[in-house]
Amino acid sequence: MNRMQVGLKRLIYLAKKNTPIDIIYHKVDADGTDTAIPITAWTGTVLFKILDQNQQRMEWSDRDYMIAVEDLKVGEILFTPAATHWIEEVFPNPENNQHYELAAPQNEKVWRYADQHHLIYRLHTKKMKP
Repeated sequence: MNRMQVGLKRLIYLAKKNTPIDIIYHKVDADGTDTAIPITAWTGTVLFKILDQNQQRMEWSDRDYMIAVEDLKVGEILFTPAATHWIEEVFPNPENNQHYELAAPQNEKVWRYADQHHLIYRLHTKKMKP
């Protein structure tokens, strides 16, 4: 590991320690199997595009979740995020939990790496309707 990677590992540690968001990552397979994975993440937002069509405006600015790549695994097997997956943000009262689907507008990917060393995923989400 080079110094930049060591620094990023430290950044991940500090973000999880100082701005933690407890989530349950739901990995939904093609057969409908839902594997729930508890993860400590942190959040951000991103504004993708503003489109002016017929004087209507579309803004995408819902929540992004930052997750360490090494945390996104089932057992010891790492996997990449997919559009069929969703996130449950956990609160002390489970009735207040919020659900977000991995989603991005138009031809954007639902995730990207947040760093050049591919240690952090940035997951784009939209709040799911209850």
